[in-house]
Amino acid sequence: MELNHIIEALKSTTIPEGQSGASEYLKTVLNFLVFLLILFYFYVASLIGFPQALLQIIKDEHLDRAVRQAAVIYMKNILYEHWSVEKDKAGSQWEFSEQDKLFIKQHIIQTIIIAPEPIIIHLCTMIQNIMRHDFPDKWPSFTLELYPLVSSDKSEELNGALLILHRLCKIFESLVGCRAQRTQTWAIPRSVFISSKRYKRQKERTPLVEFMFKILPIIRERFSTLIENHSSSSCLLQKQILKIFYSFVQFSLNTQILSINEFSQWLKLFIDIILKPTPAECELVPEDERDGTIWWKCKKWAMKIVQRVFERYGNKGNVDKAYLSFAEEYSRSYLLPIVESLMANVLNDYINGKYISEHVLYLVLVHLSDALIQAQVWLVVKPKFEVLNFIVTNCKSRNKYKLEIGLDPDLT
Repeated sequence: MELNHIIEALKSTTIPEGQSGASEYLKTVLNFLVFLLILFYFYVASLIGFPQALLQIIKDEHLDRAVRQAAVIYMKNILYEHWSVEKDKAGSQWEFSEQDKLFIKQHIIQTIIIAPEPIIIHLCTMIQNIMRHDFPDKWPSFTLELYPLVSSDKSEELNGALLILHRLCKIFESLVGCRAQRTQTWAIPRSVFISSKRYKRQKERTPLVEFMFKILPIIRERFSTLIENHSSSSCLLQKQILKIFYSFVQFSLNTQILSINEFSQWLKLFIDIILKPTPAECELVPEDERDGTIWWKCKKWAMKIVQRVFERYGNKGNVDKAYLSFAEEYSRSYLLPIVESLMANVLNDYINGKYISEHVLYLVLVHLSDALIQAQVWLVVKPKFEVLNFIVTNCKSRNKYKLEIGLDPDLT
């Protein structure tokens, strides 16, 4: 297939209408090319080799980025519609040829690694759709390609692998989410949520669980090294790992992969991120913009995991029977030290005028609220309850509070 013709057609979509100096002839050609693009959907796109040509254009670093952007958006759209066609639509809809599918699966991971940021997001959507249909049976080489990338010393390869892994987790995230709202609906009997489909959903998640069993230890080792580096580039990778972990455990915790002992190693890393000071570079950012910095985003995701795991799997007396052993050990060995650390550091810093992002503060308070059901936590929180109540009800007026109450709200 002639690449130059496709490139020119794609380029035409990037030219603003009525661009100054454009001749009538160019406008005529432009309109014709746009018309050709419309025909792509009905004819050209279905030709064997056309998707391969689009991917080659996307990969070509010598082409204008706008052309590559047009190519990736177009390819994302046709891939969503035509990668896999249901049997009842087979007669009316074309489907990617096996030749094109094989080519794309052989090249898309490396394309994600080398692509610029505006293009990566579309490529990730593409690979998510491919994985939804083909992982694992129709893409046996996928896991073999990802393992070395997760272990790579090249940040772009690690970043590409993490982006892909996060999209894979998102596919399976909701398969066992049938009980996602149980904690907000106490009056509804537990049996209502244990549907006959739950076992099937767990089985559907098995390919991800088997893959994560092998790759999570590698990621944890990378994570423990990354958190020693405060640079923004390192924190971007840290944030991606945090998002992967959250997506993996949000609705289901496989205790064979993440036993309480294994999870405790992750937990230590999460707490380290939450408590460690932000670098001087972050402190130079105006406070009203600091919440959006990568350092506070990492803290937010780490705290989000701590809060979610306790809420769903660690709160003794409020978990499924399958998580009872995990919850008992979590409550016995980890809950109180975490609560004390959050109060002595995050809340104490906040009440004494140090910046704490609204997202992190909210998640810490939610965690404390959930944990108060346990007597051991209430005994620790009770002496500081007035201070905590102030933070919740009037967190914008720290200095005024100190003057009116005459209290030094020291949480340590």
